[in-house]
Amino acid sequence: MADPVIVTVHYIPPGAPGADSLHLELHAEPGARLTLQLGAHGPPASTDAEAADAEAERLRAAEARRRIAVMEAEAATADSWAKLNPREIKARRVARLIVAAGGNAKNIDVVSLKDIETAVGAARTTAGELRQEAAELLAGGYDPMTAYAPQSWH
Repeated sequence: MADPVIVTVHYIPPGAPGADSLHLELHAEPGARLTLQLGAHGPPASTDAEAADAEAERLRAAEARRRIAVMEAEAATADSWAKLNPREIKARRVARLIVAAGGNAKNIDVVSLKDIETAVGAARTTAGELRQEAAELLAGGYDPMTAYAPQSWH
């Protein structure tokens, strides 16, 4: 019997000379047929059900964004109709953020000052003041889900 043929493959991923490489040593008898295929492969192809689920989730997210935009536009219209000044409008916007995050007049910390700064374009001190004003609005009856005005406006 003849000595086996030894084939050694040394693979280093492109652009990663210091990365782990693959060392493969094959032993075969002389005359044996040996086929080796190396190819790149990505993540497994998704099934039709997974693709449908992903598309449904994308559509749900788009619909949620649309509803939020409509609610913000309605709130802005109501604020404008009520002839509120910019500070009052910002306080109501913060109140809506608090309610949307699951907070209430006694639980305003569900929205961080950083989030308020970003949402209304205010400095940290002003964001804290607006959050406190929003708490007072909520405590006074302001409910952005059912009415735009506190009970004191009636």
